[in-house]
Amino acid sequence: MKDSINSEEQIVGLINESREKYEGTFKASVDDVEFMFADTKLVFYRAGDEYFIIGADDKRNSVAFCVPRAIKEGPHEVKWYKGGLVWSVSKDGDFHEIQQGVATVTFLQSGEYKYGVKGKIDFSLPRVGKITGKFEIKLRE
Repeated sequence: MKDSINSEEQIVGLINESREKYEGTFKASVDDVEFMFADTKLVFYRAGDEYFIIGADDKRNSVAFCVPRAIKEGPHEVKWYKGGLVWSVSKDGDFHEIQQGVATVTFLQSGEYKYGVKGKIDFSLPRVGKITGKFEIKLRE
């Protein structure tokens, strides 16, 4: 998917495809000022060897990143890496690729079945600031 369309389109496509499948929240701040609160546009999507985690609001703000599927329950610190989904932040409609940071994730699971994820992010984005946040996303029951 990443090779066929650009990263912003990929994220929008995943959000549209996943509408109403997930519940939870994703809050994100830049330099301790909240810029995004998502409670309907949430994604926890299995894509090959990764999970894509996305939160977006109605004001064109979003946070997107991926983590390896192989990690166990957690919490695990996942350092930025180049995966199937570009780690990114969109603030006020301006798209920014993350080049460094950490996501701490804990999978919500029943046996081996992972039905959700929770954790926090700590990304560094030059010229924008420090992006931090907390999330909990799971399949709707």
